[in-house]
Amino acid sequence: MSANAWLAGAQYRTGPLVVGGSYYVYSYYVYQSQGSALTVGIAQRVERGLALGATYSVAPGLDVIASYLYGTRHQDDFDFATGTAGAANNDVKVQLLSLAAVVKW
Repeated sequence: MSANAWLAGAQYRTGPLVVGGSYYVYSYYVYQSQGSALTVGIAQRVERGLALGATYSVAPGLDVIASYLYGTRHQDDFDFATGTAGAANNDVKVQLLSLAAVVKW
């Protein structure tokens, strides 16, 4: 089984603020693979994602972090809900937003 993937990202810092992001073809990502063995020779699985984030240094030893992730998964002729061959439920999407504080001492 073969698979292909690539990732591109960037980061920018200005004073206490750092922002960045990445793109996959799975931080944005795109990943292509055979996926389910039930669809060999019929369809490939394609997964894509986007990740964005920022860190702000409030004070020495205290950082606030925000990040966002969006991802999709698709495979023709495969039902992700039942794990069987079929045209229904062949798309999955996910979104995640996280906020955090980091204290270093």
